[in-house]
Amino acid sequence: MLSLMNLPSHAQLPGQEAEPAAEPVNCAVSGFRAAVTDAPEPLRAAKALEWLSAEGPKCSLDRWILIRNNRNQWMGSADSAQLAAAIDSRVEELARDDSAVIRNLFTSPPPPAPKKE
Repeated sequence: MLSLMNLPSHAQLPGQEAEPAAEPVNCAVSGFRAAVTDAPEPLRAAKALEWLSAEGPKCSLDRWILIRNNRNQWMGSADSAQLAAAIDSRVEELARDDSAVIRNLFTSPPPPAPKKE
């Protein structure tokens, strides 16, 4: 089974200088959608993880959020907690210094204020 755990890590050994992170070249979210919606349902989860392992490192934070926000619609009944966790963990990693993004990942927005008449 493919896993997103093979993506580059930010860990380093003591004494090693951190290399500047390369900017993602950006992935085509439509490629993810096509890969999973074209796959038969029993193969959809594997196709999603395969695509994310191959193309995910090219994706910027905004692309990961697009995938995250549309995952359940595109995956249908093949969606899983494993896939959600893989995507959410990558979003959290990319947004680690942006508390607003992290907060919005797991919090519902407040309801709109009632209209005054």
